[in-house]
Amino acid sequence: MGSGRVCRPGAGGSGRAAGVPDPVERLEEPELMRRMCRIGADLQLTRLLQALVAAALIAGTEAGEGAAGIAEILRAACGLAEPGRAGITPAGVHRMWRVVHLAGIQRPASDAPEWGKAGYRAYHAELERLLQGAGPGAVLPWV
Repeated sequence: MGSGRVCRPGAGGSGRAAGVPDPVERLEEPELMRRMCRIGADLQLTRLLQALVAAALIAGTEAGEGAAGIAEILRAACGLAEPGRAGITPAGVHRMWRVVHLAGIQRPASDAPEWGKAGYRAYHAELERLLQGAGPGAVLPWV
């Protein structure tokens, strides 16, 4: 457990990393490997978005100024994660981010300071406007 990996006991209490199929021989199935890689890409892209918003807040960059740059970085990252496919989109990553990260930050019991909560709300609103296509300057999925 000291390796830093998140492990969850499997059906037999194997302690194998979550998402690794049992039996391991199934790893040779191309579709299973593609699915696992897409899941990993989704997780990494939500972490990237969290890091970008956190860095912008720490730097004191207002959402109206910083969100457009974050959207462009996210657009490029989505293109790298699945080149030539429209499977992973900035809008999809934003939706996952608000469930995985934003919800916990906005909880009343969260230890995030009020200025941080307000900043995250502002970035969420601006990214939603840009990425979900609500308004001018919407960022289209990487094609």
